[in-house]
Amino acid sequence: MKAREECILDAGTGPMTVRHLRLEGTNAEIGRALARIGRDRHGIDGDDLELPPEIVQARRSFSEAHYPELWARSEGVRSVFDADAPPDRLDAQTLRYNLPLPPEMRLEYGCSVAKARVHDGEDGRGEPNGPTDPTGRWLVSRNFDFTLRSFPEALGAKADELPAALRRPMMADPYVMEIYPSDGGIPALYLSSFDLLSGVIDGMNGAGLVVTLMHLLREPEEGRAVKPPQVGLNELEVLRYLLDRCETAQEAMEALTRHRPYTAWIPCQYLVTDASGTSFIFVPSEEETHFEIEAAGPQFCTNHGPGFERPIGDDGLDAQLESSLERLEILRTGIAHDRPTTEEDVRKAARKAFRTSVEEDDDRLIGATLWHALYEPEARRLRVAFLEQWTLEEHRATYTPYFHFSLDPA
Repeated sequence: MKAREECILDAGTGPMTVRHLRLEGTNAEIGRALARIGRDRHGIDGDDLELPPEIVQARRSFSEAHYPELWARSEGVRSVFDADAPPDRLDAQTLRYNLPLPPEMRLEYGCSVAKARVHDGEDGRGEPNGPTDPTGRWLVSRNFDFTLRSFPEALGAKADELPAALRRPMMADPYVMEIYPSDGGIPALYLSSFDLLSGVIDGMNGAGLVVTLMHLLREPEEGRAVKPPQVGLNELEVLRYLLDRCETAQEAMEALTRHRPYTAWIPCQYLVTDASGTSFIFVPSEEETHFEIEAAGPQFCTNHGPGFERPIGDDGLDAQLESSLERLEILRTGIAHDRPTTEEDVRKAARKAFRTSVEEDDDRLIGATLWHALYEPEARRLRVAFLEQWTLEEHRATYTPYFHFSLDPA
């Protein structure tokens, strides 16, 4: 087992501490290492993992039959917590930290994702070419927008009335995970939060498959209760499954058809791209499985589902839906045009789609674009810039330079 961790952004005056964690070993060893981090850093204990015995057994049976990589990792988790909870009640397939989303919570923002072919002097493997080269390279641009509130604040508590330990935002500790399993599963590089074991927000695997999720807004937006772990894969776990087991967009669509995710926290939709540039948007539904496929050109996704059409500024339009429509228009007009698209076009569109939300009475930042990621599926490279600081006097969010990561060659 090899493990290496580096703190790449210390919270300091900003909202997040970001760590890059690289793990190499068997899936059980990887699960054990993540469990120890959860226990020692985030205070997870056996009580947090208890579920009714029949649910524990059903979840174990599902992963053993359909997702052996998760089953093996959960055995590593179990070895860390087996003395803290009755074995038949210990659900070792999740390592939630900084608390789940509360019931009836509305998020400040969603996310924005664009897949585009860019022509700016490099091909997909990083080799030089001309700016008019028809090949270019595929790029997936991803803004992750989320609340900066703590769990109690999201339930209505005032921040200044809470002890420091309870003021920690739910997104205070994201990870850049770089995982190399030696006994099953494709190597993966992904942004993770909420669940150390399977909490994928966006990521890429060694085959060049890129996965992203976005909060799916519905009209009207209804209150949602948090559901306990169930049999199957929730909206975050399903992305970890795709990274572990799928190499192409076609394989990912087949996997999503077999294992349609259930909603544990918030309804999501997904944009998935493979190294050939084939991409799709997936909207889970109890009635049907819907894919919107794009093989040759750009594809964009924010927070309203495909087919939703309302004029921006329409009276009665929900503010979050209007924001989603505005961001989609920014991506389309900034990237999908007659001349060849460059990476700078993609970056400018992403920056224009950045969002911040402040508390009305004290201008405290309560929601924002927390990171912008650029995935290069052909080269297996990731660059990501994180929200670093909010300047109250100037009402300005500043971001780190881009950190560079890449998966080891197969």
